[in-house]
Amino acid sequence: ECAAGFQLTKDGNCEPCMRGYFRPKGAPSCIKCPPQRTTPSISAKSESECSEELCSPGYFMDSSRHCIECPKGSYMDHEQQESECRPCPQDTTTATKGATSESDCTNPCLVDGQMRLCQANAFCVFREDIDSFACECQPKYRLENKTGECVSVCESYCINGGTCEVNAETHEPMCHCVTNFHGSRCESKAEFVYIAGGIAGAVIFIILLVLLIWMICVSFCRFSNEILFEMEPTKRTISEILFEDEDMPFDSDDEIITECSQDFLEASPFFENLPSQFGNGMELEDAIILEERSRR
Repeated sequence: ECAAGFQLTKDGNCEPCMRGYFRPKGAPSCIKCPPQRTTPSISAKSESECSEELCSPGYFMDSSRHCIECPKGSYMDHEQQESECRPCPQDTTTATKGATSESDCTNPCLVDGQMRLCQANAFCVFREDIDSFACECQPKYRLENKTGECVSVCESYCINGGTCEVNAETHEPMCHCVTNFHGSRCESKAEFVYIAGGIAGAVIFIILLVLLIWMICVSFCRFSNEILFEMEPTKRTISEILFEDEDMPFDSDDEIITECSQDFLEASPFFENLPSQFGNGMELEDAIILEERSRR
């Protein structure tokens, strides 16, 4: 018979009881410790040596010798005193803490082996910061907040007529701006454009002002000429123009014309030799014509 803490093998040899087991003398084989208890070493001789706590499946033992539940993304399928749980396979995780089997590790993006959780232009990836899976846009795409869809990084990026191109290395959008615009999104306009626009506006204003003044002047002159041409001289006008002296001894314009005609005839040597029948009966206009002919 083997000593306490040992048991007899099939080939007749004695072997020590494994950790978590004990065998008092007279027992047929090693006996397992009570649930969640274990021995500090092998070859335990009695149940009293099952003094250490043993963590159940779904738990691990921390540095203070306490059993802690396995975090999400890991599992433990047996009782033990291990310092950490076993991690889930790549691209998988657990739905909750305390998983007890590898089958609890799943990929929520995969249904029947096909990725269906995320839309087109997106990947389903595990994010450690939230300890869960989430959809992330592929390179050259960004998440549109309004629709929740992954759209091209160039969509509605460049403004003012700029064209967008995706950087092959950084996958970031780049804008090629049209003339007179600059900036990462062509959002700024060159200063000289504003200056040129101001100058052009001032020139146009001056031209319009000059045209307006010219039109006013032309209209005024035309109106004045029409008034002058339409004005008919009166007898009163003739007397005022020819004689400004208020003491003139003429009572009417007819007397003025008669007197002027007589003075003209007397002053001209030509009219002195005319027959008497032309003296008083000749009109002023005829007399003047005769005078002009005599001078020639």
